[in-house]
Amino acid sequence: MLKYRKLSSLYKSSRHRKSYSAEYAAWLRAKARCYDPNNPSYSRYGGRGIEMCEEWQRSFKAFYSYMGDRPSDLHSLERKDTDGNYEPGNCTWATVEEQANNRKSNIFIRVDGELLSLAQAARQWGVNYHAFWSRLKRGWSIMDSLNGKRTSNSYFRKVVYTC
Repeated sequence: MLKYRKLSSLYKSSRHRKSYSAEYAAWLRAKARCYDPNNPSYSRYGGRGIEMCEEWQRSFKAFYSYMGDRPSDLHSLERKDTDGNYEPGNCTWATVEEQANNRKSNIFIRVDGELLSLAQAARQWGVNYHAFWSRLKRGWSIMDSLNGKRTSNSYFRKVVYTC
């Protein structure tokens, strides 16, 4: 029986030959977050009703055929809609920076017609994020906060675009 199990597990892993890949590890971690109550992240995923589509849950091969290889070592699995499930159309490979812009706690502003998170705007304008956020909280306008000089009497409204 033991020999059969070993052969069986070898056979299973040889079907996709990705058992030691980063893609396989991402698939296993996503499943654990959704279905293993002992997983430290379960409360933020499975505990909130986040699931993995049945096809992906049953088959790494199905997951991999949709997701493909990670573009680089800097990419990991991300759900575009943070309230959505792990399923085709809602998952992508993203960098830490891209994932940080997909957090529920982000505040978005419109600068020159472009919708940006506060961190994106600070990075784009070369401004320290904490200084930028501090100026906004003190009532400075968005442009004054980005430029670092108070030139107008226009104030930042506390109600900002949020997603």
